[in-house]
Amino acid sequence: MCILAYHWQADETLRWKLFPFSLTGIAKHWYRQTIGSMQGDWKTLCSKFCLSFFPISRVVSLRIEVLTFKQKEKESLGASWEHFNSLLTTGLDHTIPDPMLLQYFYMGLRKETVQFLDIASGGSFLHVSASNGRNILNKTLENTPYT
Repeated sequence: MCILAYHWQADETLRWKLFPFSLTGIAKHWYRQTIGSMQGDWKTLCSKFCLSFFPISRVVSLRIEVLTFKQKEKESLGASWEHFNSLLTTGLDHTIPDPMLLQYFYMGLRKETVQFLDIASGGSFLHVSASNGRNILNKTLENTPYT
């Protein structure tokens, strides 16, 4: 299937060139049949691809996983952040704004992890900007074992 994320920040030309190499089997066959009707419109291609290979039930299921995220027992903050990010990088557009995603992540953490994250944020994690929040979490992931 597709290994390129829908939100990938690359140039459209690069996307067009690399996308077919990320496909296998039925997805590659679909691409060959569909590419002629796209007329160079990347967003249309992505939308049609997601509709074809990510049924609404799958999209809803993934969105529910994001919205009800819970930190696992004995899971470190770094491992939790990696787990949460893996839900976000499915290639689907969850249509959830970044600040809200960080709130759902925060609300799913255990109490002692929330306290640590608040201290690392200089007060309250929920009061830092989304970009600062991601920076704090990414730095924590770099410095924390994944286990």
